[in-house]
Amino acid sequence: LIPERSLELQPKFAISDLLIRSIGLALKAETDSPGFGGQIYLDTLLTTLLTHLAKHHATSQLVERQQSGLSPQRLRRVVDYVQTSLDRNISLEELAAVACLSVSHFSEQFKLAVGTSPYRYVTQQRVEKAKSLLKRKDMNISEVSNALGFADQSHFTRHFKRATGVTPKKFRQSS
Repeated sequence: LIPERSLELQPKFAISDLLIRSIGLALKAETDSPGFGGQIYLDTLLTTLLTHLAKHHATSQLVERQQSGLSPQRLRRVVDYVQTSLDRNISLEELAAVACLSVSHFSEQFKLAVGTSPYRYVTQQRVEKAKSLLKRKDMNISEVSNALGFADQSHFTRHFKRATGVTPKKFRQSS
């Protein structure tokens, strides 16, 4: 059983919460200059902010609920949707709609089923697809970056290296 909470935000004035400030700055930076993460990154930041507010600035009542994760059919629909949409900005709302769930319930259930957040999963899938495209060698690195919805080649390189430990160029050379 997972505790689910019925929350009520408590009014507080003149508080200093560094996490709220940091998330606010990240939200502003992303909306001022959208990057690779796009809508799913914004959704993740908002979910993190809401979770923090609920944990530290709300009163709650616990309600017990069964732990389950997404059903195999819903998970398959979401995974298929992600695979066919890697070339564009995918929002958390879209993924939740594919699963026929609310955004917050989808995020929680997806993480239970897959073991990672939807944002991280989409990024991992983009990197995996990039590996197969880089092995084919019929596209240059910039074309691979564009085909997978990365903001630019340096953004692609940063995420690729973070996930694999090597740059796309070195990966291609070793393939």
